[in-house]
Order: sequence, then structure tokens, then C-alpha cells
Amino acid sequence: MRNAPIAKVPLVCAMGLATMLALTSTPAAADYYQYTYTGNPFTVTTTTWYPWEGDPRNGRTFALLSMDVVIISDRLLTGVVTAADVRSFSIILRDMNGLVTDRLTIPAAPHEVCPVCPDYGPFIGGTLNINGFNELNQPYQWNIQASYYMGSPTGRADRLNLSTSSTGLIYESLDMVEGGYDGAYARQGGLVNSPGVWAMAVLVPEPSTYALMLGGVGLLAGLARRRSRVRR
Repeated sequence: MRNAPIAKVPLVCAMGLATMLALTSTPAAADYYQYTYTGNPFTVTTTTWYPWEGDPRNGRTFALLSMDVVIISDRLLTGVVTAADVRSFSIILRDMNGLVTDRLTIPAAPHEVCPVCPDYGPFIGGTLNINGFNELNQPYQWNIQASYYMGSPTGRADRLNLSTSSTGLIYESLDMVEGGYDGAYARQGGLVNSPGVWAMAVLVPEPSTYALMLGGVGLLAGLARRRSRVRR
């Protein structure tokens, strides 16, 4: 049995690869860049109180939490960046087991409102400002905030504020007593002079990356096929 010249296999693969690279010379619009911030643990104090004296539930408890940020962008971020320059960003609070306790994502999904009722929320908003990147394309000066507010007809309101900057972290959560409730809680914590760690990754490879991968697979397949014929 005659074997096909090995030179034909790389030639065909090279031509196909060149065609794909020519058609995908520009980055794909679907490529997403993910910037991830990992903060250091900090102490959160939870204070509960009740209107009657001597209740054993009055007091304080302490816990360690950490605050992370995830930014999704259509492009590589440079220079000055605001919320209008990214697809979304999330501030995430985790316990020491890695479980998410709170998450605020901007822009938030719209909530349904009764046409004839007051709108009590939830209202979620936030700001993002990055004023510079280092040589590794990681933010070195930033201020990112997100807040949550939910009311009720009786006057009760839940608030949550998360903030991270290049100088520290702030966490505040409050169950407000505005209408004669039996009790409430307040959680507060923060960390100063602890900038945390940033990392950047491409979530979806560019078409040129796919082309290189396919070209390499084609070359390996051609060589494997020729070797199997030679052994016969």
C-alpha cells in the first residue's frame, strides 16, 4: 500500500490555518475579561438588641469575613474606568468556609412593582472607579461601592453597604427598627491599609486561539495517521 507523502498533511493544515487566521485577525466581540479582587479577612461585629431589658439575646458576636470583587468587561481595561466601561461588577462577601453570605451585582435585575402600590424595593446601586493599572494590567487605585435597600409598609428597612478601595474595606448591614419591631441587628466591619490581590483572566479565547488549537490538532492527527499506515 502506498503511503501519502507526509508533506501534503502539513501543507493542507498550514493552508487551513492561514485561512482561519486571516478571517479572524481581529479580536472577537464575545471575548470577556474578568478582573477578580480577593480581599483579606476582617472582623465583623454583629450587635442585636431588643426593647425589653434582660433579654439573653442582647449582646455582640464576632465573625471573620472576606470581601471579593468580580468585574466583567468586553475589553482589556486601561486608564480611567467607570461602571459605564464594564459589563457588570459584583461585590461578594464570604465566610471563612468560602460560602457566600451577601452578593450585590451591578447592574441589578429589575424588580416587579405593583402599579397601585408603593415601591419598597429592593433598590440596588453602586459605583466603580479605577484610576490606574500597573504593568500587569491590575488596578492599583480604585474605589468600588454597592448598596442594597429594602423597605416594608410597616416601616422596617434592611440596608447593606459594601465598599472596597485601594486603602481598605467597609461592610455595614442594618435591620432598622422604624415601626415598633421587637428587635433588630446591626453588622459592621472593615479593614484599613490592606489592598488585597487583583488578577485578570480571559473568559472566552479569541478565534485566533481556536485556530491555533485546531491547526495543532490537525497536524497531530495527520502524523498519527501516517504512522499507523507505516506500521501496516
